[in-house]
Amino acid sequence: MNISADDTLLNPKGRHTRDNCTTQFLECLHADLRHSAPILWREAARLCYRDSAEGLSCAHYHKVWQYLRLLGINTSIESESEFFIDKLRMLMRANAALSVLVCGSADYGMLAHLWWAARLENTTPRLTVIDRCPTAALANRWFADSKEMEVRVIVEDVLKLERAFTERFDLVCNHNFFGQFPPDVRREVIGQCRRVLSPEGWLLTANRLRPGPGSLDTPYTLTRSQAESTLERVRMSLLQSTEPIPDSEEFQAALMAFLQGKRGYRIQSEVDFSNMLAEHGLAIMVSETGIVASPVRDTNPDCPQGSTTTHREILRVLARACDPELKRVNSASCNFGA
Repeated sequence: MNISADDTLLNPKGRHTRDNCTTQFLECLHADLRHSAPILWREAARLCYRDSAEGLSCAHYHKVWQYLRLLGINTSIESESEFFIDKLRMLMRANAALSVLVCGSADYGMLAHLWWAARLENTTPRLTVIDRCPTAALANRWFADSKEMEVRVIVEDVLKLERAFTERFDLVCNHNFFGQFPPDVRREVIGQCRRVLSPEGWLLTANRLRPGPGSLDTPYTLTRSQAESTLERVRMSLLQSTEPIPDSEEFQAALMAFLQGKRGYRIQSEVDFSNMLAEHGLAIMVSETGIVASPVRDTNPDCPQGSTTTHREILRVLARACDPELKRVNSASCNFGA
């Protein structure tokens, strides 16, 4: 893939204003959610993955996730749309037959960005989606069918990437995925992603940063107060919304179950994440942080008491495969091509 180091899209400066093209994309995405949200609501309880060791299921998560996006309670991947579309278009211009692996997916959010970027560039990338949950697979198949896309969708644990694929990909991408794992498992997941990349492949990702003290091995969860404050915001949104939301009482019960089961692990800083990538031969070529609104008051002591909205810091990254023997990968060691 021939991309020069001074490609204008490698420079994030001046890219923070949402353009008309992205606005149009988000309008299309919102329209799709109205059709797909009821399907996931209906099928999640039957299809969703259940952890045999802990007995945990993602059913409540998949039941309410797209409705939260419709209500504007959780913007999810939409807050990173400009960054993702910019970088995807750059990569597709360099390789019209880009082979892409979406590694982990709440729904079809990342696949939708790939569809839009390919549409703008008039290219046909080779697309694969992998997730361990059949409901996520259903969502991606639904979107692919609705856009008449050829997409290979595989239900498998990302810790088995090497066993799932014999080919190598030009790009692996995901959103808010690496924070789902404790550091040791996160290293393994990053390693798996690197090992299914081509020698000069790319990783495109965005993840929440949670700076501050505390163990990185201990999962963060919402307190009862945080869950209730989010539920109250949803109640207010339901009163004002014209969106086709399921029965209010049933929806709120599913949402509370999702909020109380919500968990993840901290990525403390860009430096920590960069070093973890470097351990596996991935050099960050573009990084930027963005501040997006969050519906849940965090445990950050700087957040005003009683507030139901705070802000999240998101790290957006485009990294490239380099020499895995280097402990810290310097971008100068990468061959960008001429």
